Order: sequence, then C-alpha cells, then structure tokens
Amino acid sequence: MDRRRYIPSPEGLEGRAMLSVFGAGNSAQAVAPAQVPVTFHQKEQRIEHLPYYLKQLQPDRFLPEATIQNLQEDLLSIAGRLHKPGPAKLEAFNETLRDVGSNASLSVADAKRLSSHFQAVLGDTGATVSQVASLTQDMNELAKVDALSPESVYLATNDYSLVLQTILGVGRPIQRPPAPQISLQDGVRESLAFGKTANRQPVLVGNYGAGASVGDNAGGAEGGFNSSGVLIKIVDQDGIVYGQSFVDPDNGNYRVKIGVPLSNGVHRFRALAIDAEGHESPLSRDYFLTVVSRPGETVVTGQSTPQGPGGRF
Repeated sequence: MDRRRYIPSPEGLEGRAMLSVFGAGNSAQAVAPAQVPVTFHQKEQRIEHLPYYLKQLQPDRFLPEATIQNLQEDLLSIAGRLHKPGPAKLEAFNETLRDVGSNASLSVADAKRLSSHFQAVLGDTGATVSQVASLTQDMNELAKVDALSPESVYLATNDYSLVLQTILGVGRPIQRPPAPQISLQDGVRESLAFGKTANRQPVLVGNYGAGASVGDNAGGAEGGFNSSGVLIKIVDQDGIVYGQSFVDPDNGNYRVKIGVPLSNGVHRFRALAIDAEGHESPLSRDYFLTVVSRPGETVVTGQSTPQGPGGRF
C-alpha cells in the first residue's frame, strides 16, 4: 500500500477552506470543493459519519471507541459556532502536512508539530480555550494509535486533515440570509439595499434556500439548500423584532408583514434565520426602507424593475 495515497475528500466537506493533503507521488494536492453542511441537522450527520470517513483511509484500522466518541461530542460543541480562520494559520498547517508527509514514520516531534498547528487553526476560528484543548487532546490520542501503524504518517496526516475539514465545515454558522426587500405590492425597490413605501405596515420578502442540495447560490435567489422549518425574523439595528414568518420549504420564499405602524423616515432592517433546532444565523446585510406617508406624499408602487428572487413577490 502506498502510504502517501490520499482518500478522495468525503462528500460534504468544505474543500475551499482547506488544505493541502498528500497524494500519490509525494505531491500536495488541494481537496476539491464540495458541499458544506448549512443546517444543524446536516452538521450532526457529518459528525455522525466521521468514523466512516476515517475508516476509508484504511478499512481494517483500529479506531479507539472512547476517543472517537469524545471527538464526536467535542465536534458537536463547536457546531455552528465558529468562523473561518486566517489564511496564514491554514498555510502553516498545510506546510506542516507537507513536511511530515515526506517522512518514513511519525516521530514524536512530528506529532507535536501537527498538534501545535492544528491547535493554532482552531484558536483562530473563535473556538473557546476549553474547546481547543478538548479537540487537541482527541487528536493527540488518535495520533498515538496512528503511530503504532506501519502507515503512521499516512494515517496521522490524513486524520488531521479530515478532522480539520470537518471542524471548518460544521463550525460555520447556519447560512446567512440575504437582505429582505419591500414587496412589489407595497413599495418601490430602488436597489438591493434601499426601498420606499407609503405603507406604514408593509410586507418584506426574501428567499432562504430551497430543495435538498447545497450549491454556490445557497441562500441567494436560486435557493440551494433545504430550509424546511426555518423561521425568518425581521429585526432592526437594536435587535427588536418587527415580524416573522416561516420559509416556504418548496421554494425558500418568505413574507413578513411589519407588525407595528412605522413612522415616516428611514428604517434599517435585517433578516435573521432560525432553524428548526433553534440555531440562529448571522444577520443579513442592512435593508433601508424609507416610509413617506404624510398627507400629499405618495409612492407609486410596482413600477420598478423587480430585484428580488425571480420577481415573484
């Protein structure tokens, strides 16, 4: 068996954020871009399937049950709670993979280097001190078992790569929604970020996923992921909720009627997505809505070019 052979990246791991891993011929190759788990349920599934992916490296390998269980529990603790690490930390990790992968066996010094750079990437994602320590200990325990194998370098470098890919994928918050927009029946869409209305309680609309796959357009007008059960809240800059509604699971569309009469002037709104398990997304970009309903002032509605999802609202 070629100890530097690399198993193709498992379906669903985030290739774009990651990493250089060793393939045939002792050359580094980038993991191909793949789907990212965006709902919390998808993140749980990815963590559940991690032992299967680790087994693909060497089907008859021994994976200590307690270590894997601890690793899965620690991965659940960071699901949806991290952000992308800086490129410098990832590149330092990549360089360590390249250096260690050229060696015949996994030395104590090499294991410490892998652990140190793994820990540095984790710390740069916003993981807590306790989370970093626990996940680092999990990987140290796994590396000890890898060191007993004739394929120690192959197993250890790929284990670190696969687990870090998993962390970067499941650690991301659930998908951020696009900014809402005024419905075409209630106002004028001056741009993607600005609208105008004479209605003091207008309807804001938007799109948050659809279907069962994750793609480059996830969260955009084309949908791209399963958002069944997701609640959209419209909030202001202070986090005050002005209305909410569930996403239509068939097309990802939502409609939220503002629940209190708005004063004349400019109001700043954002969309917040909350999945079926209660996990919140980052807030959308700002949407500025001008209300002009004083006597003698009117707003012509429905004459601007639709800029929302497919112009269906």
